[in-house]
Amino acid sequence: MIYTATQVVRFWNNVAVANRDQCWPWKLSQTSNGYGQLSLRLDGVDRVLKAHKVAWEIRNDVRLKPGIRASHSCDNKLCCNPGHVVIIATGMNLRIAATGPRGEKHGRSKLTERQAIIIKYKLGALTTREIADSFKVAFHTVWDIRKGITWRHI
Repeated sequence: MIYTATQVVRFWNNVAVANRDQCWPWKLSQTSNGYGQLSLRLDGVDRVLKAHKVAWEIRNDVRLKPGIRASHSCDNKLCCNPGHVVIIATGMNLRIAATGPRGEKHGRSKLTERQAIIIKYKLGALTTREIADSFKVAFHTVWDIRKGITWRHI
């Protein structure tokens, strides 16, 4: 175990744990950029760590190596839901951040995240045209979801 039982309990006591699919916001300190942060003693050294990274490490019992970053698939900097944390190389994280808002936070989005999840679920049972018609969106809106061009973060 990379964190002590006391550290794990202390950590989760400061997270607003909700439904498995919802964001679980960090309740304490934040970085100047708005990420949740906490101070922990690891290997005899006091360290300030990002809360979402610690959530992922606790869930997976693995310490992330240098050059590997924990990123939010939900774009919520305070979220500590390990299911919303993806692990990527540092350069990729910067490229993703540079692409701007994803999902319904994007100004031209025709769908909510909930609708996109439902569409992904229906892709195996219905045609692209049937789904597009039922959601009153263009064929290519659903086609892009099918091909992973849009809504790939869910």
